[in-house]
Amino acid sequence: MEWCPLALRDDAGARDAGAFVAGPPRGVLHTTEGPTYLGARAAYAEANSWPHFTVTFEGGVFKAHQHLSVAVSARSLEHRAGTVQTNRQSAIQIEIVGKAAEAPNFPTQYLDGLANIMRWIEANAGVDRSCDVTFTVPGAETRLTDAQWLSYAGWCGHQHVPNNEHQDPGAIDIGYLL
Repeated sequence: MEWCPLALRDDAGARDAGAFVAGPPRGVLHTTEGPTYLGARAAYAEANSWPHFTVTFEGGVFKAHQHLSVAVSARSLEHRAGTVQTNRQSAIQIEIVGKAAEAPNFPTQYLDGLANIMRWIEANAGVDRSCDVTFTVPGAETRLTDAQWLSYAGWCGHQHVPNNEHQDPGAIDIGYLL
């Protein structure tokens, strides 16, 4: 199954980055660094940086939106010429509406909804329900090496992806999510 029944399908205008090229499936968590789904979606369209999913907890209501099939690569990671593949390295990507600095304080109901989407991705895209990295506050360097990224399986954050500069999703409670 390529489209999650737990998410609203919102693929109008979304563009993928092509086929996955290699590597074990991995899930990459991001934060939008803004407060609204509509703001995040407008930013994706402007920068052509589409994730597979966006989740939000606006007004105390969890919603998930799916922009791309999990059978193709997303575009939310930076990929500089001459560096290892990022988006196309079997990375299923979820943008979380919110700020990395606030991630440790996301409501339990928000995390529960996100965890449900993660379980669906594990079952349908083959991402291992594991995490071998530490999610830290923005500013603490936690990058994987190129070799570590190429063989990584399980869940990580944008802060772990080599050759990227973002520090999201911050110190989100990955233990709770798993």
